[in-house]
Amino acid sequence: MVAYYLKPNTQAQVTEVKPYYSWSSIRENWRLDLVAGLSVALVALPLGLGKAIASGAPPVAGLIPAALGGLLTTFLRSSSVAINGPSNGLIVVTLTGVTTLGDGGGSGFSYVLAAYIMAGVMQLIAGAFKLGRYGDYMPSAVISGMLAAIGVIIMVSQVYPALGTTAHSHSTLEGILEIPEGILHANGIAVLITVISLLVMILHPRTRWRAFHFIPAPMWVMVVGLGLVYAFNIADKHTEELMGFSINVGPEFLIDLPAKVWEGLPSPNFGKIDTVQFWVVAFSVFLVASLEGLLSTKAVDKLDPQQRRTNLNRDLSAMGISTILSALIGGMPIITVILRSSINVSHGAKTRWSNWYHGVFLLVMVFGLGALIQRIPLAALATILVFSGFKLTSPKVFRDNLRKGWEQLALFIATLLAILLTGLLPGIAIGVLVTILLHWAKTGIPFKTFWRYIQDPHIRFLNEDENNLVVRVKGMVNFVNLSRMVKGMKTLPQQKHVVVDFSHARLIDYTTLEYMHEYAEAYNRNGGEFDLTGLAIHRTSSAHPYALHVLETKRPPRLSRRQQRLKQMAAENYWTFEPSIVWDTSTLRSFDFFARRPIEYKRNMIFGQYKDTRVHWEVADITFDEGALTGQEVYYTTIQVLNLPFEIPEFVMVKEGFLDKLLQFAGADDIDFERFREFSNRFVLQGPDEDAVREFFTPELIGYFEVSDVYHLECKGAQLLVFRYLRLASNREVESMIEFCEGLSERLAAESAGNGLAATPSQA
Repeated sequence: MVAYYLKPNTQAQVTEVKPYYSWSSIRENWRLDLVAGLSVALVALPLGLGKAIASGAPPVAGLIPAALGGLLTTFLRSSSVAINGPSNGLIVVTLTGVTTLGDGGGSGFSYVLAAYIMAGVMQLIAGAFKLGRYGDYMPSAVISGMLAAIGVIIMVSQVYPALGTTAHSHSTLEGILEIPEGILHANGIAVLITVISLLVMILHPRTRWRAFHFIPAPMWVMVVGLGLVYAFNIADKHTEELMGFSINVGPEFLIDLPAKVWEGLPSPNFGKIDTVQFWVVAFSVFLVASLEGLLSTKAVDKLDPQQRRTNLNRDLSAMGISTILSALIGGMPIITVILRSSINVSHGAKTRWSNWYHGVFLLVMVFGLGALIQRIPLAALATILVFSGFKLTSPKVFRDNLRKGWEQLALFIATLLAILLTGLLPGIAIGVLVTILLHWAKTGIPFKTFWRYIQDPHIRFLNEDENNLVVRVKGMVNFVNLSRMVKGMKTLPQQKHVVVDFSHARLIDYTTLEYMHEYAEAYNRNGGEFDLTGLAIHRTSSAHPYALHVLETKRPPRLSRRQQRLKQMAAENYWTFEPSIVWDTSTLRSFDFFARRPIEYKRNMIFGQYKDTRVHWEVADITFDEGALTGQEVYYTTIQVLNLPFEIPEFVMVKEGFLDKLLQFAGADDIDFERFREFSNRFVLQGPDEDAVREFFTPELIGYFEVSDVYHLECKGAQLLVFRYLRLASNREVESMIEFCEGLSERLAAESAGNGLAATPSQA
C-alpha cells in the first residue's frame, strides 16, 4: 500500500506576534500598515461607489460599509490582515431585492436595508452558536459556480453603463441577448472611457514599472476617467464631435452624489417583514455574505506571511454586528473582501491597524474630494466591475476546475447555469443536489445503499501504541457527513503519528480531501506527523490531490513542443526531466517571495547536480498567485533552486527601482557598499543579519553579480531561489540560468570555504 505522505515541517517556527493594540506593535509596524492602508483606500473608493450604483443603491451606501469596516469591524474580528467592506456577491442580491421589494416609488432599497439587518442578526446568532465551521462543508465546485454566476450577472448588468446606454431586460439571460442592441445604441464617449479603462485594468498587473503597480488599478482608472471627463467637459450637457460623430454628453453619465454625502440616505423599512419575498432576500444576504466572507477570510489567512489563523465564528459575529450598524445608517453589508485584502497583504501590512487606517483615509477622501467624486464617469466604475466579474468566470476558472477533475467542472457548470436560470438560492440548492447525485452515480450502487453510507460513515479511531494512532474509514465520506469526521479529528492528541486509512472507503470527495490536507498542514506545524494512506488504490480523473477518489482511468498527457525541447536538453546533459504537474510545493514555502504569493503547482522539473561543488539543483515552471478570488492575479515564472552542501547567510537580492527607494521610508532596508556604488545602485540587498551579509559579499562575489545578468535571488541558509522573469523562460533562457547558477555555486562554495561556514547536517 502506498501512502500519500505529508512531510512535517520540522523547521517551522512559531513567530511571537504582539497584540495589535500594544504600543510596541503600533510603533514597530505603523509605517507599513499606513502605506498598506492608503493603497487599500485608493481602491476602496471606486469599488464602494461602483458596487452601490450597480446594486441600485445610493452611491454613498457603498462607502459606508467600507469606512465602517475599517473604523469598527477592525476591533470586533480576529483576522489580522483582512480588509472589510461591501462585496461583489451582494450586488446581485441587493439588485434583486430592490426590484422584488420595491413598490414602484423608488423605496425598494429601504426594505432591503431592513433585510440587511435581519441577515446581520442571523450572522450574529450563527457565530454565537459556532456555525462558522459549516462554511467548510459546502462543495467547492458549488461555491465556485455561485461566484461565477455572480460574475456573469455583474458583467451583464454593468456592460450597459459601460456602453453609455440602458438595459430594458428583466433577467440576466435577456440582458445577454440584448447586448448587440446595446452596442448599436452605445455612446461613443462612454465607449472611449470604457476601452481606455479596460486597457489600464489589463496592463496594470503586467507592467514592470513598480511605481505604477504600487497604486491599485481601479484608482488609475479613476484618474484616467476624470481626465476624460474634463477633456470632453462631460459635466455640462452638450453635443461633442468625435471622429465625425455627434455624441451627447452630460451629467447623467457621472456619479449622482449629493453635495453633502450623508444627505438623502433612506432608513430601514420593516413594512414588508411579514412577506415571503422579504425573508428570501434576508436569507439570500445571510447565505451569500456568510459564504463569501468566510471563503475570503480563509483565503486571506493563506496569504498572511505570519501564518496567523482566524477564528471564523468570531469573524462571522463581527460581520453580523457590523452589517446591522451599517444598514441602520443606510449602508450595505460588511464582510471580508478579497481584492482589498490581497492589496493590503501585497503592500506589506503587518497588523489589523492597516484596516483601520484604510477607513480613516477613505473618510478623508470622501469629505475632502467630494467635488472630484461627483465627476467620476459611470463608465469607468462599470468597467472596474465588469473586469471583477470577468475574473470570477474567466477561462482560467474553468481550467482550474477541470484540473481538479471533470466532475468538479461538471458541478461548477451545473451550479452556474442553475443560478442563471432559476435564481441564487434555488441554483445553489440544485448545485448541492447535483453533487450528491454525481457521487451516487460514481459509486454504481443502489441509491438506498448509497444514502445509508452517507448517513452512517464508519470511522474508527484506534490507538496502535503510545505514539501511533490510526483512523480507519469505511463507506463514503463527502461534504454531507464530513462534520462527523471533523468532530473526531479535533479530539486527536497533538504531536503524535496519525495515519488516516482510506483503503476501505468507497468514495472520498474534494471537500473531504481539502479539509484533510489543511488539517494535516496544521497538525504538522504543531510538531506532529500526519499520513493519508489508501488513496493510491483509488483512481481519479485528475492528478490534483483533492480530486474525487473513485475508480477512473486517465490517459498519459502528450508533451508540448517546449516540453519536448526541455526533455531533449535534459537528456543531452544527463539531467532528469519530469513534465507532470506537482501540487506539493511545500519545499518552496520557506522563501519570502512565496510567503504572500500562494503557489498553485509546479511542472516541467529538471533535476541535476554541479559536480565540482556537489550542489544539487532543480529547475521548474511555477504557477503562483498574487491575491485570491476576485483579487487574484496569476503569474508564471521559471525558477531554479540550489540545494547547497553548506550554510551561507540569509539574504534577498533584487533589481533596484525608484519604488524601492520610496519604500525605504516604510521600513525597507537596503545594504549598500560604499566601495561598490554600481552594485549598490543596481541591486536591493537585504538580510536579517547585516554584518554576516556584508562579510559574505566579498569583492569577488560582488564582481560576479556586476558582470552577470540580473536575477532575483533569495537565500535561506542551505537553499537558494533564483529566477529572472515573471513569465516562463525559453529553452535558451533556462540554459543561461543553469550556467549562471553553476558559476554562482562555484563562487558561493569559494566564499563559504573562505569564511569557514559549516556544511549542512545532511551533507556533513
